[in-house]
Amino acid sequence: MPNVTMNDVATELGVSRASVSYALNGCARERGVGRQLEKRILHAAQEMGYRPSRLAQSLVRKRSNTIGLVLPDMSASYGPTLTESLETAARASGYQVLLSHHGNDLDRFRETIQTMLGWQVDGLVIVPMAGRDLPEVIKITESLPVPTTMVERDIGAAQSHLITCDAEVAMRMSIEHLLKLGHRRIGLIDGARELIESQVREDSYRATLRRAGIEFDPALLLAPSLTDTPQQEAAFIDQLLDMPERPTAVIAISGTRAISIYRACLKRGLTIPDDLSVVAITGTTFDDFSKVQFTSARLTYGEVGKAAFELLKNDIENGRTPPRRILTSPQWVAGQSTAVLRDK
Repeated sequence: MPNVTMNDVATELGVSRASVSYALNGCARERGVGRQLEKRILHAAQEMGYRPSRLAQSLVRKRSNTIGLVLPDMSASYGPTLTESLETAARASGYQVLLSHHGNDLDRFRETIQTMLGWQVDGLVIVPMAGRDLPEVIKITESLPVPTTMVERDIGAAQSHLITCDAEVAMRMSIEHLLKLGHRRIGLIDGARELIESQVREDSYRATLRRAGIEFDPALLLAPSLTDTPQQEAAFIDQLLDMPERPTAVIAISGTRAISIYRACLKRGLTIPDDLSVVAITGTTFDDFSKVQFTSARLTYGEVGKAAFELLKNDIENGRTPPRRILTSPQWVAGQSTAVLRDK
């Protein structure tokens, strides 16, 4: 069955194609089409099964009502929540979301951005790459011709908005919770040392311990590199748990690391939280990991996605604004993975 066109709707009603176009493109009042005629056109178009061409509409409006979301991959714990919240906010405002992944590869990152721009997206939400290619990544993002919001990773791009969860607050909440339980030897499995948010967490870790009168022990702070393999990251956990005087509590940066700590404890006959208290700083809910409901500083990626869209929408519809830095507050979730330190 052929697609119904504006000409078909105009012929059916005996009106001009221009009137149909104005009504279907939302500018009837501006073009002198009366309210009753507009209603007739919209009703007829619906009854006849007219489906507007997004490409044609974008040419008329000079906007595609489409934004691009670029993630490293979908294995990250924040991916589904961030994507769903962004899509929900976008759909409520009449926008669509194109999703792609750069796989932490510079050539693919560049290609993904260019592909998005080729689809005439009105704006971009990007979880950027980091690591040795960071200068080139910043160069690419600084020259983008559409409004852009960075999320999750702070790469220091001065021309883009940044929305991320407050790493400093999440770390402080986690350590203060463990201190109240009597723990003083607290380990940290941090994120990659190249990331700015990892540096923020380390500063918060050191400062919170210092305020509690605890001397910083560099052996308790372990941070992989972006180039480390999963096996190398697992070795960090082994290193921490096999210390002659192991920590009584560990903070894990990600749900994946928290679960890896649980499995490493199983191999050693250690139980959580009796032998080791664990706090996870993550967006993971652990609903599918019933063995341990981790105590966590829950990173609110639903808020990040919604805020990212609102910033982008404002810049798209009203003109670009000076870059803003927005930090969302983590939520504390009491789980079963921490306990009062027992006398040894």
